[in-house]
Amino acid sequence: MELFKKAGKFLDGALNALMASTLAFMCILVFGNVVLRYGFNSGITWSEEMSRFLFIWMSFLGAIGALKDN
Repeated sequence: MELFKKAGKFLDGALNALMASTLAFMCILVFGNVVLRYGFNSGITWSEEMSRFLFIWMSFLGAIGALKDN
């Protein structure tokens, strides 16, 4: 039984770390794209689509975390 608690705690921490890294990567992509677009008149073409993709997956992972916490 103790093994399941440790595994659950590890997976909970991994889920939170994955959500935090997804949010951080989204912020870096969007901020970098804004700086490139307004500062250098160019941008990263795939940045908006990747941010949208990461936001969708972050909401899926958040739903898993919310379901776990009732």
